[in-house]
Amino acid sequence: MRLLTLLMALILPGCSVNENQPLPVGSPISLNAVPMQFDDRRVETFVINESQWGEIESMFKAASSAEEERQAIRQAVARFEQIAGEQLPTNLDQRKNRGHSSGQMDCTDESTNTTTALRLFRQHELLRWHRVMKKAFRGVMELDTHWTGQVQDLETGVIYVVDGWYLASGRPPFVQPSKDWKAKKPFPADQVAEVTDPETLQGLP
Repeated sequence: MRLLTLLMALILPGCSVNENQPLPVGSPISLNAVPMQFDDRRVETFVINESQWGEIESMFKAASSAEEERQAIRQAVARFEQIAGEQLPTNLDQRKNRGHSSGQMDCTDESTNTTTALRLFRQHELLRWHRVMKKAFRGVMELDTHWTGQVQDLETGVIYVVDGWYLASGRPPFVQPSKDWKAKKPFPADQVAEVTDPETLQGLP
């Protein structure tokens, strides 16, 4: 028991430090070769054409506050996944890890792809009220672990997760304060109300 306590003390602070740091800018992502991770860490690229990118840009232009920008992030990440699914088998991705065909994404894939989308939004200066953070993590070692993307409100300093793992590909992800997500509190009621599939609803925190 003492050994387990010591290991937790060593591991958990490291996760906390990393996930509360802004994500480094890194190399630019080309809209002609956007990476997408799926199917047991397989990575392929897809193209976002000018018209499709214009759709995503318009979502952010309509936002006039940090709260509205978080809703734009939800819609834009969903559109990002839809565009990818037109070219890759990721359109077959089911909620959580329920799918068994090529294209399925676990939470590591989902968090990586969400972060890629957020990086693209930042790269094209679409985020005015948020900055992209390193991935959020919860769990104890190998027990009930989960990863997701996240952003920080520049005005309030509050960090929000952007979590689409609970939903099939192409649905707007849940956005929730990181501290609530780590405590496995229910997702915001207005976002849950958008979910119509009973099995998906039963699988939410």
